[in-house]
Amino acid sequence: MAGIKETQDVLKLVGVVAKSIVKEVKKDGFQLEDLAAFLQSPEWADALKEALKDVQAIPAEIADISLLEGLELGKDVYDLVADVLAELKGDE
Repeated sequence: MAGIKETQDVLKLVGVVAKSIVKEVKKDGFQLEDLAAFLQSPEWADALKEALKDVQAIPAEIADISLLEGLELGKDVYDLVADVLAELKGDE
């Protein structure tokens, strides 16, 4: 079994990007300066580093996914969507 760590790392990166965009859009719209600041942020750098570290392992992870891993990934996606929606609503 390959596990799902690398796939989860990519989902975390998607969450970091989505939440950052939502924050800026709510504030004053997403500007080019916001993109530059985001790309220089430690949060982006850390998430990107983790997501790309072993990205080539993702196809094997998905091909060998178990029911429990699928449920775990489903929960991760649910949590990501909930976090982005909370950011949209201003709950964070």
